[in-house]
Amino acid sequence: MIEKEIRAMAANAVAVKRELVSLSSRRKRDALYSIAEHLEDAADRILEANSRDVEKARSRGRSVGFIERLEISERKLRRAIDACSLIADMEDPVGEEISSWIRPNGLEIVRKRVPIGVVGLCLETRPLVSLIAAAVCIKTGNALVLIADDDSAESIKELLAAVNSGMVEVGLPEFTIQYRCGENNLAEARILTSMDGLIDVGIVRGRQSFVDDLVEHTEIPLLKHSGGMCYAYVDKDADLNKAAAVVLNSRCFDSFVCSAVDAVLIHSSIAKEFSKELLKQAEGYGNITFVTDKSISSYIPNSRELTPADWIDETYDQNLVIGCVSSIDEAINHINEYGSHLADVILSESEEMQEEFLRRVDSAIIYINASTAFTDGAEFGIGSDVGISTDKLGARGPIGLADLTTTKFLVKGSGQVRCK
Repeated sequence: MIEKEIRAMAANAVAVKRELVSLSSRRKRDALYSIAEHLEDAADRILEANSRDVEKARSRGRSVGFIERLEISERKLRRAIDACSLIADMEDPVGEEISSWIRPNGLEIVRKRVPIGVVGLCLETRPLVSLIAAAVCIKTGNALVLIADDDSAESIKELLAAVNSGMVEVGLPEFTIQYRCGENNLAEARILTSMDGLIDVGIVRGRQSFVDDLVEHTEIPLLKHSGGMCYAYVDKDADLNKAAAVVLNSRCFDSFVCSAVDAVLIHSSIAKEFSKELLKQAEGYGNITFVTDKSISSYIPNSRELTPADWIDETYDQNLVIGCVSSIDEAINHINEYGSHLADVILSESEEMQEEFLRRVDSAIIYINASTAFTDGAEFGIGSDVGISTDKLGARGPIGLADLTTTKFLVKGSGQVRCK
């Protein structure tokens, strides 16, 4: 019965995508502004629904990190509503001419961006992502089928009710955005990602075990990231005050996102001085637990001694793993071996060391003297992202507007035929 329902949603989306292809940029813009207005009107209902979801999650014994990802504050909701208006005003990627040329035989070839078609989003515990995904899909002319968990069911119901009201008001097709929040989220996500021929691409947001399972069983292309173990390297030529501020912001701005820095590698020649500066600035961040190797534990009192797993396992608490390295080579080799290849940062005033790090660290996003908290499509100016990809084919990094398009070749001739 559930599979039949999900298949019906996918079939509806396939029918709708044929209408969405012809939507003008103006209608998509109007739809997003309408959605923003309906979200404003529904703000109290959304927050109340989310409170019920959070209360239910707490009664189920969900972790602090789980609750943090589920909870919608007024600030978070305000940012999401503003994102709809920002996306509305961004340049429409659909129809963009990427390149064009004329062949010696006179054929005129143009490569343009077109919608992907039907996007399937498999989501755990991140209700606001449903809103951002809907906005991005509308802007790019894609239909969206969402599978989410019942922990966020009431929040998503109110969010997407406002989205659908805004769409219908300006005449967008009814089944542009569809969703289901079920008790067995993983099983239902497996069903969605098995629908080759109906779902054109899947996006996965959730715990590593959730992502790994869907990657193993999928029958459609997926955009996803594998883990969120992010590193900072503090070089011997770092500005210590700046470096400490960037490291702490990268860890603490939002400790529960995948791009938060989990571990810091410090050049041994500045370990004592940097540790002193880090501890001084950390006083303004509340309760941070430091996890250190033996080479630096004497500089950071009351720290826990790290284990090998601390270099690999992403943390969702305000823990910060710290160790020493003797060179940038050692830092780069460590990051490439143990990191998740999502977002890493070097703190250094040496342009030579910056370039070395940029060239050799194999990650989707490399920062130089800036917080990894900026890892977001809106902050990058490419549209609020529905996820971050560490894949090397297709999207890599924040999945923005252009990443939810594909390309089409248009070839114009004047009667040419191929003879050889």
